[in-house]
This record gives sequence, structure tokens and C-alpha cells, in this order.
Amino acid sequence: MLHIAEARAAILAGLGGRPNIELYSYPGCEHAFARTGSRHYDQAAAELAHQRSLAALHREIGPR
Repeated sequence: MLHIAEARAAILAGLGGRPNIELYSYPGCEHAFARTGSRHYDQAAAELAHQRSLAALHREIGPR
């Protein structure tokens, strides 16, 4: 799983469409958008990225 602050064409093109790959872009966010205390911190985007990460972990490792 990748959380990308701005669309990175090469990454998206290279990994998009592959099985078990999840790509998320956060338009308007800068690098380190999910790092608390960063000057680029974006709480809404950081919380969404966190929720998506937890959901992926739950799907892959459970509990089932």
C-alpha cells in the first residue's frame, strides 16, 4: 500500500492494476502530510490514510 501526497505518474503507471496493490493519492497534500508536527501535516488526509492502512492490515492478517 502506498499513500502518495501528490500523483506520481511513474509510480502510478508502474504499479497500477497489479493484484494486491493499493494506491492512494492525496491531492493538495505535500510530502510528510501524515507526520504529526510536520509543517505539511493534514489531519483529514492523515486520518484517512491511517484508516486505509488499518483496513488493509485487517484484511491480510485478521483477526478472522
